[in-house]
Amino acid sequence: MAIKGGDKLRAALERIANTQTIQVNAGILAGATNEDTGEPIAPYAAANEFGTKNIPPRPFMRSTIANKSNEWSQLLASQLHGRMQDGNIEAAFDVVGKEMALDIKDSIEHSLPPPNAPETIARKRKKGIAEPEKTLVDTGSMQRAVDYEVIKGEK
Repeated sequence: MAIKGGDKLRAALERIANTQTIQVNAGILAGATNEDTGEPIAPYAAANEFGTKNIPPRPFMRSTIANKSNEWSQLLASQLHGRMQDGNIEAAFDVVGKEMALDIKDSIEHSLPPPNAPETIARKRKKGIAEPEKTLVDTGSMQRAVDYEVIKGEK
């Protein structure tokens, strides 16, 4: 939707200038917990993202950002362009946040290398996990914990 005329353009720019700062965060948000144990998910997610002494890094967040950030930018630009007239900037960020969370969940679902160790596969089999070879997915709690938030702040 194009904005024609000087008055409409000035009004749209003024709305943007007077808008609070706004951002979208996606991933494992503060307060996310494992549904079974009640423990925070963030330390577990960080151990998988960056690796530990016993866990190899499987960067599901960093790889998603690297692979999808251009698409997210284009989606945000498209959403903002479509909302210039009504000024509902927050709705544009909401759409992008949903897409970001879905993309991160999808990365987890697709089993990042390296493969699980034989001991991990055996442990998962013993627990009755349907796909014990799949990395990053055990109970599914981390994947279900992926969410997004739109944060509005002061100008």
